[in-house]
Amino acid sequence: MKSPDFIARYTEVQRAMEKTIHSWSLNSLQKDIQTSKKAVQSVIQQDKQLGGGK
Repeated sequence: MKSPDFIARYTEVQRAMEKTIHSWSLNSLQKDIQTSKKAVQSVIQQDKQLGGGK
């Protein structure tokens, strides 16, 4: 059987990894949202330049 110290440390490391992965996921999502916003703004700008949206 594993020692309580090992189990406590394993749990601590597991939680830290989960937080890190969650943080990476949020950062990736934020970057994707910014990219999407830029793409939409570009389409709107091009539409205006071509005389659309009147």
